[in-house]
Amino acid sequence: NNMSYLASSHSTLLPWAQNNLVDIHDGPAQTDATNMFWHIPKAGGTTAKQLYQCMGKTLTIRIGIDPRHGHDQTDEIVVFPPIAGKDWKTVNVDTTIRPGIVRAKKMGLVQSRTAD
Repeated sequence: NNMSYLASSHSTLLPWAQNNLVDIHDGPAQTDATNMFWHIPKAGGTTAKQLYQCMGKTLTIRIGIDPRHGHDQTDEIVVFPPIAGKDWKTVNVDTTIRPGIVRAKKMGLVQSRTAD
């Protein structure tokens, strides 16, 4: 089991992260789990973001709070296409920064199930 290896290894993960990991082959429980991804510089995060855009996913990135779109001060979750003619959408929160994560929590982003 991969998780037993992780538990016995010298992990540098914080306890809250290590204690909540799920084996990738098991997958998360659909009713009580939320996937969490974090960006590791120079590890392909920008490439993944571009891939998700090509797949038509709904993202929570900086462009979602760009004042040009008019949703940056809204207190409700808004999903919108930020670029005309593209298939992907964004939500009006930016979960790439701490204040954006706090804002997303206050607005109920996870419960809204609007972001991929």
